[in-house]
Amino acid sequence: MLRLSLLGEQRLTRRGTDLAAGGSRVIELLAYLVLHPGIRVPRAVLAGTFWPETPQPQAMTNLRRELHNLRLLLGGIEVLGMSDGAIGWVPRAALTVDVQVFAAERRAALLAARAHDQAAFVDHAQAALREYRGDLMPGNYSDWVPEPRERIQRECTSLCDQAAVALTESGQGQRALEVAGRRIGIQPLDELGHRGLIRAHLALGDLPAALQAFRRCAEVLERELGVAPAAETRALLRAGAPDARGERLANRGWHSVGGSTHPPTGTGMKTMEEQTNTVTGAEAPFTDLAASLRGTLTLPLDAGYDEARAVYNGMIDRRPAAIARVHDTADIVACVDFARNNSLGLAVRGGGHQASGLAVADDALVIDLGNMRSTTVDPAAHTVRVDGGALWADVDHATVAFGMATPSGFVASTGVGGLALGGGIGYLTRRFGLTVDNLLAADVVLADGTLVKADEVHHTELFWALRGGGGNFGVVTSFTFRMNEIGEHGKIIGGPVFYDLADAPEVMRWYRELLPTLPEELSGWIGLLTIPPGPPFPEELWGRKACGIVWCYTGAHDVAEKVLAPVRDFGSPLLVGLAPMGFDALQQAFDPLFPAGMQWYWRADFVKEISDAAIEVHARYGATLPTGFSTMHLYPIDGAAARVPADATAFAYRDGGWAGVIVGVDPDPANAEAITAWTKSYYDELHPTTAGGAYVNFMMEEGQDRIRASYLQNYERLARVKAQYDPANLFHHNQNIVPATVG
Repeated sequence: MLRLSLLGEQRLTRRGTDLAAGGSRVIELLAYLVLHPGIRVPRAVLAGTFWPETPQPQAMTNLRRELHNLRLLLGGIEVLGMSDGAIGWVPRAALTVDVQVFAAERRAALLAARAHDQAAFVDHAQAALREYRGDLMPGNYSDWVPEPRERIQRECTSLCDQAAVALTESGQGQRALEVAGRRIGIQPLDELGHRGLIRAHLALGDLPAALQAFRRCAEVLERELGVAPAAETRALLRAGAPDARGERLANRGWHSVGGSTHPPTGTGMKTMEEQTNTVTGAEAPFTDLAASLRGTLTLPLDAGYDEARAVYNGMIDRRPAAIARVHDTADIVACVDFARNNSLGLAVRGGGHQASGLAVADDALVIDLGNMRSTTVDPAAHTVRVDGGALWADVDHATVAFGMATPSGFVASTGVGGLALGGGIGYLTRRFGLTVDNLLAADVVLADGTLVKADEVHHTELFWALRGGGGNFGVVTSFTFRMNEIGEHGKIIGGPVFYDLADAPEVMRWYRELLPTLPEELSGWIGLLTIPPGPPFPEELWGRKACGIVWCYTGAHDVAEKVLAPVRDFGSPLLVGLAPMGFDALQQAFDPLFPAGMQWYWRADFVKEISDAAIEVHARYGATLPTGFSTMHLYPIDGAAARVPADATAFAYRDGGWAGVIVGVDPDPANAEAITAWTKSYYDELHPTTAGGAYVNFMMEEGQDRIRASYLQNYERLARVKAQYDPANLFHHNQNIVPATVG
């Protein structure tokens, strides 16, 4: 019998004897397959994952060698299923895997709990906990292991909490103490674990031990986090002893952290109640909210508050009353209910990329979805389920491995939720439509705290509104998207072609005529920009103003030369940077050039045609780009996107053309006024040549008239859906749709 250990150690053993351990590539390869059950992973993906810096032929050779070594090591136990150049994990009774044993015992425990069989629950729970000897080991594959590591850790701590309660209720106090202590060992900074240990001591009637556990909790929280135990933790001691004795015990716990007979109240150590009073007084009892969350609640006096309130646009400086970094859907429901019941403003943050920074708001409760980033691919169904806090980098990583992608944007660090709900314009729009045209379903927490599924069958009006109507209708906890096959198993041909700025008028006239004639597998956006001063661009072009087109070809590579010939051969380009690459590589290409925190000022419009008058304005302002980061882009929205009827989704601009955006950008706040003035002036001259409305994801806070213009004939229907699902306009920190008046 062989055993693969991945929890707390990384070993393959036979009857206790090591066959391979530590950083063995064989173990890492086996672990990767075990942690991706039910999925056949292409050999090229495996080779690229384990030898990313190695040329592909050598990486494939390395993979063949390690697979051979793995077969030798397993001695005839065939755990690898292979077909069509892909490899998958096949469970075998002759090979025990601690991760799988943990999962099986945990499932059995939960089933026993549902059947109210407390004894069976305890037995299976403790069997699962015996398998968990520590965190999932990273080895050299730490880029893909965090999600399962965190998930398994959460499952283990939850099992500890449930087991401790069950053992206490069944009179097995000593075993409850052991489990509660184990819980603290897994997550020593989680106050909930310390509460469990205090409760276990109190259940045995051991007040001194409970006090000692409280003191240890206070010491850890102060030393590591700079915070005090919450009121609920102190209340345990008060409840454990009659009258004033419990109050004295709770206060005595503070002797060990500073000598005071009362909880510390200095600036460096605020209790949750004091922070609540500082922010909003009795209007928002954040202590109750914090106690109900599995995630974290950050208040203005907490360490990390400024980091938590920061968004991508450094020009945004808002101070929320509290920021809840939620853990799951239950946390979201708690936050929505709390904001509604306390008449508190509510903002929702996904990736925080939106131009106007509406993910945060002054004096509001912010729901930060950043911990909810998992993705689940179903290659056979061509679908991917995505958590509401995921970034497009997460989605691309999951889908491109299978040669597929969902239409998204142009920057991988953008949040899925914000981009998708606003429409979703990107490299794949001409071929596969907008992101919303590929949305199959969404799970949504509504303003009344209920969770619903919206799709073509359920809550159909809500589903219509979500596809372009922004964050007006609730908090989307998960999306299900259609995936589309692209390129040669996810490899496309793309990159920039730069022209001298003096050639911009000629290039723009050529581009406007060429683009509609190109096959939809080829798309390209055009811009006025400054060539970045660094690799991979030639040094002689660094800092040079230019007209650029970034192309993306997702068709068959055997006809690529013919398809790309017109874009390679036109004019006198400064640089032709077209090359084969993974689609995810193109998506990430601009992320390093525009890090979070820079000053941004945006103005945008839809454009039906690039007129000669517009080209004249572009040429003048392109010559006066105020900083090396400031730019103008035109993104095509023709092809498949234009074949969708204007009233089929909330996204109304379906006549072809482009989504235009002008951005003044610079890292120095001292230049904020200059980049804003340039952007506004450029926009004011260009606007008369445009279609009127704008892509809502590119808009600043520009008023109701601009929002109405951006939804055209769909606005009134959106207002009716808003009245149905959010009549009090709880979700109003967005490009807001005002609820229609009923009656």
